Parts: sequence; structure tokens; C-alpha cells
Amino acid sequence: ATDRLTTRSPVKLLRTIDEAHPSLDVVGLDSGTWPADGGGVASCRRDLVDRLNTVQWTQLSEIGNPMKVQMYQTDRNVKNLFLIPLWGEFMGEPCENILTDVAYGSLSIRKWNTNKKIIHQYFLPLLKQLVQACCTSGRPTEDQLEEWTSLFVNMYGYFQEYDWVNTWNHPLVVTHWRKSWCEIYSSRSSSPFMKEKYLDNEKPTLRDLDSLLSLFCALFIPIRRPRKWNTSKK
Repeated sequence: ATDRLTTRSPVKLLRTIDEAHPSLDVVGLDSGTWPADGGGVASCRRDLVDRLNTVQWTQLSEIGNPMKVQMYQTDRNVKNLFLIPLWGEFMGEPCENILTDVAYGSLSIRKWNTNKKIIHQYFLPLLKQLVQACCTSGRPTEDQLEEWTSLFVNMYGYFQEYDWVNTWNHPLVVTHWRKSWCEIYSSRSSSPFMKEKYLDNEKPTLRDLDSLLSLFCALFIPIRRPRKWNTSKK
């Protein structure tokens, strides 16, 4: 029998850990596979979870929506389970699932503090850096990897203090997102090193850019995961 997954309570704790036998705490991340979807990757995770009895897993599982059905056991060898729906009834609003344990007052303060000045000062530089990273071709250098790591760390820190939806949906962000992509497209199109010109159907429209922004807003939801979990045993 399958169990309906619930995302209203984001943390599922294992209550039968055998403290007499030391085990290794490991964090696992699955995107659209275990425990709510099948396939080869999900089967590999199932085998790791079920058969490595000396490992206690803290699982971060990205799922498409909150109505998924559980396909694998999540009790044995699973210490914590965080279900992260990328889409939901409020278009992926983190407050509806992964932030349900945060006080309403704290969430409201984040919304109030998310204003044009804050977004312009702190978020737009990160957004521009993100677009530039997405347009980088070839094998990344060590410096680029370090730069992009800092980007995600800084973005994570930003969303610990400010609201997710009010930031991504702000007109300033939408305008800056479009402008950043158009600047890169324009510079590449006019470059003398461009061997082939873009086909008409390869040229992005504003609608394409807006759709891409909405995808980033959803797929980056795991960044909004609060820093409350700890896999170290006491």
C-alpha cells in the first residue's frame, strides 16, 4: 500500500534509531525521484537507504507538487525527511510547505522588509551574476566555481532575511532579469567571433524570458530551506 505524502509538516523524524550501534549521518538530495517517483535513480536511492544499515539519512527530496504518493519506505534508516514541492496551490510559495514551522509574524516581517531599496542593493547584483553564470560556456575554471559557490551562499543568506515571492515577483527584478539576458544576447549576436547567426526561432522573446524566470523561482525553492536541520549526533 502507498501512503499519501504530506508537506505540511516538513520534518519526519525516525523514532527507532538504535543508539547502541554508532552510525554515519549522511545528507542525500533527490530531485523528482525517491520517495515519490520511480525509475533507475529512485531505485538506486532505495537500495542505499534500505541496505546500508550503518547509515542514517537526512533526505532532501524535491517533488513536483504536494499531492504525490509515496512509493518507497521512509522509516528504516531515515533520520529526517524534508519534502520540497517545487510547485503547489500557491505557485510554489515556500510558506505553504517548507516554512510552515516558521512563525507567521516572522514571515510577515520578511515581507515588510522586502522593498525596492533592499532588492536593488542586495538582490539585483546576485541576479546579474546568476544570468552571467548561466551563459558561461565550456568547462568552468576553479575561480568560476568559487564565484558561483559564493553566489548561492549569498542568495541563501538573502532569503533567510527577505521574502521569496515578493523578491522574485518584484517589477524591478523582472526588468533587471530581462535586461541582463538581452544585454548578453545582444553582445553575442554582434560579436565578430560569432560563427553562426541565431535562427529566428532561437531568438528569445520577453515571454520566453518571463517563463524562464518563473522556472528559476520554482527550481530554486530548495535554497529557501531553513538552516534548522543538523545531521550530527550528540
